[in-house]
Amino acid sequence: MPRRVARHAAPLGDGRVVCLFGDTRRATGRGATMVSNSMLTSTRGCFAQVLTGGAVIPDPGVAGERLAAWPTCVISLDRGRWSELFVCTNTIRRHGGFWGFTLLGTSVTRFVVPDGGAARRLETVALSADDDTLDHMTWGTASVADDGWIVV
Repeated sequence: MPRRVARHAAPLGDGRVVCLFGDTRRATGRGATMVSNSMLTSTRGCFAQVLTGGAVIPDPGVAGERLAAWPTCVISLDRGRWSELFVCTNTIRRHGGFWGFTLLGTSVTRFVVPDGGAARRLETVALSADDDTLDHMTWGTASVADDGWIVV
């Protein structure tokens, strides 16, 4: 799979690949037409979008705040008959224009994906407090699985 196809991708234990995207425009009739993040799985060129009616990782905060969760990396762990995903996101506040956003903090969301099934979100945990000061640098993340630990 070319790197330009997916923002972030990871193999699942059943041979599929999960792909995560930031801002995603979707067809009408399936919930929100613009979401801050989305997920799909693929098997030999066939793609299936994980549909939730909104973003696969709900936007943080309360309605009207214009906060969004942008994926920055993903780790997949094969657990036998299912995979466990850890998706890091940056929380941003939108305030107009293409580059109109302020970075606030970083979180990780855990999913389970049964072999042959769809991803199900379990929980989201903040890794850093939301902070819009310029000396608070949390843009992007990288992660790796190491001996049962997820290192961010």
